[in-house]
Amino acid sequence: MKIAIIADPIDEQYAGIHVYAREFIQALERNNQGHEIVYVHMRPNPFFDGMKELIIPLRRSVPGWSTIRKFFIMPWLFRKEKFDIVHDLSHIAPFTFWGGPYKRVITIHDLTPILYPEWHIVASRFVHKIIFPFIFRRADLVICDSEHTKEDVNAKYDVRGRIEAVLLAARSEVKQVDRVQAAEQLREKYSIEGDFLLYVGTLEPRKNLGLIIDVYEQLRQRGSFVGKLVLVGKTGWFQKEFHERLEQMDPAVRAGIILTGYVPDEDLSLFYSAAQLFLYPSFYEGFGLPPLEAMTCGCPVLVAENSSLPEVVGEGGLLLLTISRPRWVEAVERVLSDRTFRAKLSESALRVSKGFSWDRHVQSVVGMYEEIGVIPVKTGI
Repeated sequence: MKIAIIADPIDEQYAGIHVYAREFIQALERNNQGHEIVYVHMRPNPFFDGMKELIIPLRRSVPGWSTIRKFFIMPWLFRKEKFDIVHDLSHIAPFTFWGGPYKRVITIHDLTPILYPEWHIVASRFVHKIIFPFIFRRADLVICDSEHTKEDVNAKYDVRGRIEAVLLAARSEVKQVDRVQAAEQLREKYSIEGDFLLYVGTLEPRKNLGLIIDVYEQLRQRGSFVGKLVLVGKTGWFQKEFHERLEQMDPAVRAGIILTGYVPDEDLSLFYSAAQLFLYPSFYEGFGLPPLEAMTCGCPVLVAENSSLPEVVGEGGLLLLTISRPRWVEAVERVLSDRTFRAKLSESALRVSKGFSWDRHVQSVVGMYEEIGVIPVKTGI
């Protein structure tokens, strides 16, 4: 079959969807068995060296070009190139107005723009609200990162019989590093010394960072932890309250909170491997890569018991509802004070993390391509 993969996130995003697209494509290249794969994206990129490409430039200087490119030029080219399957790796697929006799596949990572619009800027809310109904009506296959996201999509748009859940895996750069060596490299590269609690992810309201700050503040006030709190990730939107909260803290406690900003993928293993405990009290996750990556490095994890996180963490860590801050404080104190318990959590994390694989993910997806690719397709609008 001739398959188009819309890979725009490789060129323009550096958060979770970029990681997903990169890992998916690399695994697809390893596991492709004779299909013609063409990667559709917006500019020359060395990532695609040796792969078949279809570059459709994004001309930001032309008003409305992004919409024209996505919803008119792409479908026209897909029809012209006689693709059998078109798979968009991000939410907004060109499956709305018209197209051709090809099967349409989309990966949905979460429904937060629809379910929790308050966490998104107005433009994002509007686009998803308008476009999603068209996309889900026309998609031949919807792939979700978790069973929870699959349930959310079905509840809102009812695509039963055309939807599957395939779990993701940790990014390939993340590997367990000897804890002493990791700590030494963190000291040299980031001037981080001693024990620390860790969070990795975008700094945005959905991640519930206020709970992490409150827990750390309580630990310091109770004298049960004198180490650092390290927050790794870029600042997202709607973070005024978060920064105001930091400014209002006791200066001595605030001095223990380190905001690293963006960290290269190759350094993440150092943070995961050296941390005492990974905290992730997010309100909602379509999958939740950071907890799995922490587990891959043998770091004990404490995550919110909601959305897809129980699917990811399972028996590999601790899960708590986010409504009880005292219980989070108690759980952190137990992990920090009980070395045997912490070691068991580390062993469980490593064991559970081995059940996730990008190769298996892609093999499942390719199997779905082959199933839908042999069915006669509808044409026109």
